[in-house]
Amino acid sequence: HLYTPLLDRWAGRLGVPAADRADLIQEVFLTLLRAAPRFRAAPGASFRGWLYTVFVNKWTDLCRKRVPVPLAADGSSFPAAVD
Repeated sequence: HLYTPLLDRWAGRLGVPAADRADLIQEVFLTLLRAAPRFRAAPGASFRGWLYTVFVNKWTDLCRKRVPVPLAADGSSFPAAVD
């Protein structure tokens, strides 16, 4: 309840489509759940700063995974690379 509105606001500022926001926020919370027990803020650093970094990195990862696979000019797939 505390961080969902904040993450949603950050998503809006980054231009995350509404259809992707819930998935992105869920990924951030999963990372938070796994990393929170070990989290130690560096002097001068903040939890929100770390959370924002995680948020942006998760969004970048999701965007990277959606890069379309190129097709040959005739619409067929490129042949597999041979070692």
